[in-house]
Amino acid sequence: VVPHAALFTGRYPPRSGVRDNGDYFLPEAAVTLAERLSAAGYRTAASVGAYVTSARWGFGQGFETYLEPRAEAGVDSRWAAERRGDAVVDDALAWLADRGEGPWFLWVHLFDPHHPYQAPAGYGEGLSAYAAEVVYADAQIARLLDAVGPGALVVLAGDHGEGLGEHGEDRHGVLLYEATTRVPLIVKPPGERETPGVIDAPVSLVDLAPTLLAAAGAEGLDGDGVDLGLGGARPPERGIYLESRYAWHRYGWAPQYGLVAGDYKLIASSTPELYAAADRAEARDLAGNQPELLEQLTGQLEALRQRLEAAGGAGQAREVDAETRSRLEALGYVATPIRGEPDPSDRPPDPAARIASLDAIGRADRALRDGRPELAVSILEPMLAEDPGMVEPRVALARALRSLGRQEEALAVAERADALRPLSTTRATLGRLYLDLGQTEQGLAMLDSSIALDPYRESTWRALLMALFLRGRFEEVGAAVDRAREVLPDSLIVRSMAAHLALMRGDPSGEEVLRAVLAEDPELPLANYGLGVAAHRRGDLEEAEARLRRELALYPEATHARRLLVGICLETGRRGEARALAADCLERMPRSPGCRRLAAAVAAE
Repeated sequence: VVPHAALFTGRYPPRSGVRDNGDYFLPEAAVTLAERLSAAGYRTAASVGAYVTSARWGFGQGFETYLEPRAEAGVDSRWAAERRGDAVVDDALAWLADRGEGPWFLWVHLFDPHHPYQAPAGYGEGLSAYAAEVVYADAQIARLLDAVGPGALVVLAGDHGEGLGEHGEDRHGVLLYEATTRVPLIVKPPGERETPGVIDAPVSLVDLAPTLLAAAGAEGLDGDGVDLGLGGARPPERGIYLESRYAWHRYGWAPQYGLVAGDYKLIASSTPELYAAADRAEARDLAGNQPELLEQLTGQLEALRQRLEAAGGAGQAREVDAETRSRLEALGYVATPIRGEPDPSDRPPDPAARIASLDAIGRADRALRDGRPELAVSILEPMLAEDPGMVEPRVALARALRSLGRQEEALAVAERADALRPLSTTRATLGRLYLDLGQTEQGLAMLDSSIALDPYRESTWRALLMALFLRGRFEEVGAAVDRAREVLPDSLIVRSMAAHLALMRGDPSGEEVLRAVLAEDPELPLANYGLGVAAHRRGDLEEAEARLRRELALYPEATHARRLLVGICLETGRRGEARALAADCLERMPRSPGCRRLAAAVAAE
């Protein structure tokens, strides 16, 4: 998200306001490259390969057509949404063939050379999995170049590299070494050129927007980049700004800021590092040998940072709205925005010294995904004892403890995570835990707060809608459905909840919708239950029972489905089955008031 915001606005992160992936969005007030080109009469389209470049982050501004991946049904991680390069290019080629007359601008985003590395068979035989992905991406780029022909202005750029183990970083996002920050940038002007020009001075992705707008004769942007020109002229001498706040927001480690100036590169963090630009492997840190140069570049970087921060402000991480804020404060919570800067007195750890922890964090995440919460707990607890400022691992620990039924412990862990950094993930986790423990108003308020920070996280909407529905707060369900439709119009859970409400109003079309959403996601919670209720109302006890048993097979703790199924058993004289269902409910959830009421009702029959 961060580099693409810089690419489209021509602004460094402090000015674009997009400082990290997650709770940061490019604001509507931002003016983008696509908007300027659209205003100049260009047809505009984008075909992108990953959720990280979804229009939801604000990147759709100025595009007439925006083609992007959808998350798979049942996949709880939106970051898992990815389209293979051939599908991305197919869409781009289809748009090119049907674009009509006049100038045009097309952005094609290939995500393939990105973890996990899974190139199709036949590409990069004998190469590493990463290199095979690069070969595959090259093949897709060749398809595009063949289609646009020599008359187009073409820019090929990377948003970041992959560490692949250099300096201990396997992937990207935490450290500012060359492996991840030095990216390809190729500009091919219209027509043919016998001898390509080379700019050997440092440039930045913020230079792309002014360069393209100047070439198009369109109005420029109030940005931080410069027009590189198309003749290979050397850009003016200046410092190139770098930053990564990923580790700060997620792990409580120090953020990293960088400056590439002249023949040197400075990385400023808890421990500053200084490298000669010619030292591409960054094998020799000069910080201890050249204190005067270190001081000079540190001052230059700090002055640049202060200037950028002073000019920024719009588009910072979202804060909760006034209504949600008042609900939280009424419950004793302070709706604190995400902390922008670490307190120097905290002495946050150096991310370069802690980078090895990412491997353990990855193992814990995989354990959670594989249904092994005990393993996740065994990894995360000692890690947090040693490094208590970590936020995301603390959220993961809370989720693992919740999976093990240790809600009170999980709540304490999640509350500490939220105190460290109130993110959409911390608030969503707290919301679920409060609901588990019967603290309904706190739970709903926290889920609302999470949605206010990030309204596009479908799993949080699902938790909120289900909590309201199962508590019989149907008017609030309707209001939440209306809100959710504005941001997630295609969401299956939102469509499902609207169908439930329709059935309650006596509208039989709700059944059709529930059958349709189940066809897309056969495990969607409450959908089988809704069909069971509808079948029971029209007297079809056979279908009703089949639907309710399917709901229980998927979600054994669904007391709402179990209660109706017990009622059907009693209606049909099967008291033994009714007692068995109620006993099973109590055995699974001995502290559940719903299960206790169900058992008492069956015993009274």
